Amino acid sequence: MSAHEPVRPKWHCDACGFPWPCPTAKAELSRDFERFPTSFAAYMAQFYALAFADAATQLDGTPADLWTRFMGWLPRPSVGADDVRRDSSR
Repeated sequence: MSAHEPVRPKWHCDACGFPWPCPTAKAELSRDFERFPTSFAAYMAQFYALAFADAATQLDGTPADLWTRFMGWLPRPSVGADDVRRDSSR
């Protein structure tokens, strides 16, 4: 487990203090979810939703900034990307 975890409600990194996801968290998450881009997007969407809820009273920036911060850097899955993984197990 990484030390680069988010601290709510300000959404900074517990280890380095940068806005979360910090560069280290992005690298670790990208590696962990490399073969599962759709799951990665769903996982990060949960954090985005929480940050969006906190933004009304706690965060600086706009909802568009939050989208870019939490979702904008994710790899774009190709159509059926996760299906390929399932099909290969047959």
